[in-house]
Amino acid sequence: MSHSIKELTLIQCRLTSIQELVLPNLEVLQLEDQLEYANKLSYYLSDDKYDKLSSIQGIEKFPNLKYLSLNGYEGMDLCSIELLTQLEKLKLHHCKNMISNISNSSIKELIIMNCSLQHIEKLNTEYVEVLTISDCVQQQHKLDIKGINKFKQLKQLHLNGYSLDLTHLKDLQLLKMLDVNDSGVFNLPALSSLLNLQYIYISYNTVKDINPILYLQQLNELEDIVQNFWNEYMLKMLSNLKQSVIPLTDQKIKYDNEMTQKYQNQIQNGVLKIQNDEYLKSIEFIQNFNIHKLELQNCSNMIHRLESKSIKELIVKECMLQSLNLLTLENIENLYIKEGNCDDQTILFQNMDRFLKLKKLDIHVGRSDFTHMENGVLKIYNDYELQILDFTKNLNIHTVELCCCKNIIQIVNDTITEVKIDGCELKSIDNFHLKNINTLILEEDIFHFEENNVEGFIQHKHKLQSLNTIVMFQSLQNLQINGYYNDFSPLTNLKQLTILKLADCDLQQVDFLKPLFTLKSLNISQNPGIKLEQLAQLKQLTKLEMKYCKLIYVDFLIPLVNLKELDIQGNSIIYVYPVLELKQLDQLNVSYNQIVDINNIQTHPNFNQFIFDDQQQPTNNQIQVASKLKNINAPVILFRQMQRKYKNTQEQMNTRKTELQQHVRQCLYNNIQFTNNVVQLFHNLDIIQNYQ
Repeated sequence: MSHSIKELTLIQCRLTSIQELVLPNLEVLQLEDQLEYANKLSYYLSDDKYDKLSSIQGIEKFPNLKYLSLNGYEGMDLCSIELLTQLEKLKLHHCKNMISNISNSSIKELIIMNCSLQHIEKLNTEYVEVLTISDCVQQQHKLDIKGINKFKQLKQLHLNGYSLDLTHLKDLQLLKMLDVNDSGVFNLPALSSLLNLQYIYISYNTVKDINPILYLQQLNELEDIVQNFWNEYMLKMLSNLKQSVIPLTDQKIKYDNEMTQKYQNQIQNGVLKIQNDEYLKSIEFIQNFNIHKLELQNCSNMIHRLESKSIKELIVKECMLQSLNLLTLENIENLYIKEGNCDDQTILFQNMDRFLKLKKLDIHVGRSDFTHMENGVLKIYNDYELQILDFTKNLNIHTVELCCCKNIIQIVNDTITEVKIDGCELKSIDNFHLKNINTLILEEDIFHFEENNVEGFIQHKHKLQSLNTIVMFQSLQNLQINGYYNDFSPLTNLKQLTILKLADCDLQQVDFLKPLFTLKSLNISQNPGIKLEQLAQLKQLTKLEMKYCKLIYVDFLIPLVNLKELDIQGNSIIYVYPVLELKQLDQLNVSYNQIVDINNIQTHPNFNQFIFDDQQQPTNNQIQVASKLKNINAPVILFRQMQRKYKNTQEQMNTRKTELQQHVRQCLYNNIQFTNNVVQLFHNLDIIQNYQ
């Protein structure tokens, strides 16, 4: 066939193999084994026996293909589609076998109609912008759309012919058009968080409440929604709404003026309370008031939008607030939310960084779903005013991460199991009431170490006040503190502790750790004044990190007979042969020391990883030792050349590269294996081209 053909359509041509097509410049390919107008039922019951396309093997011969349509495809395998790197649109019609594992990151539009598809998460086309799934018949007439939130770029979504649960759509923040006509939809609250929605089509469903979508500001097709409901109950309800809500222009202005007049006289000393108003449809009129406190209680309709520059305190009780995205309160300091959320509703805690002046956040709700919010993790960054987080009831979050929130004084919750606080200059944990916490991480990474500079790190630490209240954390198993100093003796009461990090903490005494019989992993790096002899009591340790502790000798490690992992990089150690007494040891890192002899290391029977990241060129003797280690099950020996050594003149760089190439070749000759990051460094410096 001609090499000039760019578009090809074959209708019932009984093509059995794509290999028969020789069209290297093809951009559009449509293979129609089933006519568009054919009856769907007769197709599935058809006894036609003529050969049809059963494989798309060889599709990669069309590297420029942008649009592929398969109608009546009977094959099982669609994996070859991932080879089409230019494909922008894929259309599948009447494909009898189950569609699964479609993978292609270039597809922008995907259409699946009258096919066998059950799980959307099987579609690995995460950059798709337009997705249509219609009449994909299954026994139970249901489509599982769990996992649809991975399509972050989705702008248009058409789902027709299923019993759909729309709660899975709430993270599709770029979505502009949603078509779920005749799809068994009865619940819309999740759509109120989709602030960019412009068009929604929900005709021929059993929706009982459209309030969640009435105040989406970008929505253009509200009137069409109203006019296409077939349910008699909905028609009656919407006929009432039509007078007060539609059209959104003049009628809404009239409504806001009426509400402004109604509540203007109820403001007292800058405080407005709205209670028991079941007819309240919108609270956008609040922006007309100069108030500093607003209290909403027992207002049954959804709170959709609230905008104010003056409000500093907001109290929401027994109301329906679904998303903090709907609050534009640039000066809010105190936010209190209590109860009111129905069982099928969720609260979205997103874009918290908008509340730059928030000091106190109190959440008291009996049931709320945070699984959509990064799997139950609440993250707050760069909020310099936030002081109190009070989650006093059973919210379904397990982790709180705070970064650069420098005024935190209180966290209250009974279900949080993990708290990470980084760069917050924390002063105390006395008001941390965390009944079930098992992981607490306090980091102050203000000073970053250089490999040749271990001086001066003390000046950036912060004093953490009394740790006496830490005894309340009886479930604590993992405690990591970095960059704080204090008396850490209260830690002796943490009987469940298995992992402890006290790095850069001015630590000297460690005898308080002796009663911690469950402690297995200890990191006391960057503590040069520590009394080494006290470590001999911790015989239960299986992992020890003592980086940058100004160690000269390692004899003190001999009593730690259960050690399996040891990291003592960044010290001044000359000899490491005492560690040969540790027969359980299988991972040892002695990088950036002053080691002069590693010959005896080869006699250790159990090393699986020995890291010798020397700053100097490896000697021939070291290479020979490495080759012997290779033969006794020690597969990783690192001789890394730091990139900074090559930041000199071009002549010096070429000289050093030549020297290093010789050493690398010698290592490869002796079958020494390098880790991936070292290989990448070699590639970056153009030292080796092909290393397997």
